[in-house]
Amino acid sequence: MFYKNLLAFSLMAASVAHAQEAEPKGAYEIARDTITQIIEQKKKEFAGNPDVMVLDSLMADRKKKIVEIYACSTSIAATDPVEFFITPANSGKDYESLTITWAKPSDIHKALEFIGLKPGHPINFNTNHHWSRGPRVVMKMVRNNQPVRAEQMVVDTETTKPLALTGLIFAGSFTHTDEDGKTHYAADMVDSKAIAPNYNDPVAVLDMPRRLSQAEMYGFQKPNPDHMVKIGTLTTVTLEPGVDADAIQSRDLKIEMSLTDGKPTYVLHDADKPAAAVGALPHLVESVSKLADGKTDLFTTVSIAPDVPVNDVRKLYALLMTLEQDRGVKIDPPADAELFHRAFFPQESWRNRVDRLGEPWELFLTRTDGKIVAKLERQVEVYEADKKIELQKFDAKTPDEFVKAVNDNQSQWSKAIFIYPPADLTYGELMSWARPVLATYPRVFVFTSEPATTQPATQPQGG
Repeated sequence: MFYKNLLAFSLMAASVAHAQEAEPKGAYEIARDTITQIIEQKKKEFAGNPDVMVLDSLMADRKKKIVEIYACSTSIAATDPVEFFITPANSGKDYESLTITWAKPSDIHKALEFIGLKPGHPINFNTNHHWSRGPRVVMKMVRNNQPVRAEQMVVDTETTKPLALTGLIFAGSFTHTDEDGKTHYAADMVDSKAIAPNYNDPVAVLDMPRRLSQAEMYGFQKPNPDHMVKIGTLTTVTLEPGVDADAIQSRDLKIEMSLTDGKPTYVLHDADKPAAAVGALPHLVESVSKLADGKTDLFTTVSIAPDVPVNDVRKLYALLMTLEQDRGVKIDPPADAELFHRAFFPQESWRNRVDRLGEPWELFLTRTDGKIVAKLERQVEVYEADKKIELQKFDAKTPDEFVKAVNDNQSQWSKAIFIYPPADLTYGELMSWARPVLATYPRVFVFTSEPATTQPATQPQGG
């Protein structure tokens, strides 16, 4: 059994326990020395074995399909917030991590590929990828030959229970090209050098499958007091592909929304299966709900015909968002130069200029004699002798004039555009105004005539 093979590692851990107690400030250095000895032994033991890869502070066995990361516990206390299951020793984040390792994040990525896993893609809020994608990985922390799931090492302070056993996603960090043209693995160098955080981080090698930002999580997750150990306690962090209940599959769905006899209709494309017309919105929701079996991530994109009313687009997205969760629907970004679904769900308080951050552009669209008439405004603070509020108005009779006005009058405080359409505006008409500006103003929010009642969009930065 694999964990019995950790006996030698546990004995080495016990041999340094007295030294750790005598000199707690040197606990990391003592652990590092012990791990270096272990790695030297592993290199000798598996020299010439093509199925085993030994790197600094880790070993990967592709026959057993397991990665062992040699680490040690940190000084984190039971009352401290947790942000990482494991992080590099040089990250400076040991005070909010359960363990640290001297293994490089890029080497951990390499080890996971060595045992047969292919990375997916990380979360990228700039491209509206709000869900990471990749194979599920089970992480365990082994001390004294006792393996514990990583999720059980952390307690949710609201539920007072350990985190759900969701596994992690091998998303893989992105690559970064420096000014000299050299390519680097982002997690090796970009703060916070994340290996496995317990929030969504676009830099992380291993991401959480649920959607939770660092700000939302901070302070609400603490170390499980049942698994607290002394600083420097040697720990083997194991990574294995998810099996059985942990083997979550991914599937691509595409929904085509169009107008038939004046009513929205839908066609559902399920992976490689033939397209299926599902009729009205309730039928679509029923069909998608049946596919959400709790064992599959349904990465879903939506295509919208130009003649569909904007209010109906929002209704579709509102219902899909009720199905959005881990092991369920995960809405992916649409095609390039299309609005992300959260653009239709701004915070309603933003309609009030007093309640906003920044100085967003406001485009008011109305229909007069069958034609769209536009009015472009921006409320700004002007500092002369005293601060005063000024309402600026710009010519925007056409989409071209609109784009020129916002690009010629850019401001660090005006990073978002709010669009107010008439109730009968179609998606095509909306996009004739929104599409040309997305390249320079990706934060576009649509305030439909019917107030949003579901999840709000992300707060626009500087506007």
